[in-house]
Amino acid sequence: MTQAWKNLQQTLSDHSYWLSKLASLFGTQKHLHTDRFATAPEVKNLVHKKTNGLVLGIDRFGRLLTVEATKERPHLGHLAVFGPTGAGKTTRGEEQLRRWQGPAIVNDPKFQLSTATAEIRKKRGKVFFFSPSEGTGDTYDPLDGIESERKIFSLAKHLLYVPNEKEPAFTGSVPQLP
Repeated sequence: MTQAWKNLQQTLSDHSYWLSKLASLFGTQKHLHTDRFATAPEVKNLVHKKTNGLVLGIDRFGRLLTVEATKERPHLGHLAVFGPTGAGKTTRGEEQLRRWQGPAIVNDPKFQLSTATAEIRKKRGKVFFFSPSEGTGDTYDPLDGIESERKIFSLAKHLLYVPNEKEPAFTGSVPQLP
């Protein structure tokens, strides 16, 4: 009975796309913002049973919605998640970190994601925890091992150099070392 109900909902949802298109032909827009939820046909390319992509969420039918890398788009880019308390941001983040095979940089001030996913992530590679405000965790010093002025200048030039810079405020005013 439950599967039949889900199938009926899916069918009605598929037809709602065409009904909304038909209504837009005859209706006049009265509102500035016309945001809406995506229809089933718009979401169908995001439905995957297994994933190595970015987890977007779960739809009302319990299907996993993800964005996957393709030959045309091998790099997925970045993802930011915003929502009120209790919206599922942490739960989605945990699921993403469990599934994601690649490297990840995660801002985790409450250490919830670190605690929940560190063991799984360690099986895939090194895991580093940076917590400057707590005074604990791993550290990184970009100046470590630099012992001469020439090396400092080389590092500064490498970090600050912009080809064809219109206004070289810093790089143009640094004295040249012999």
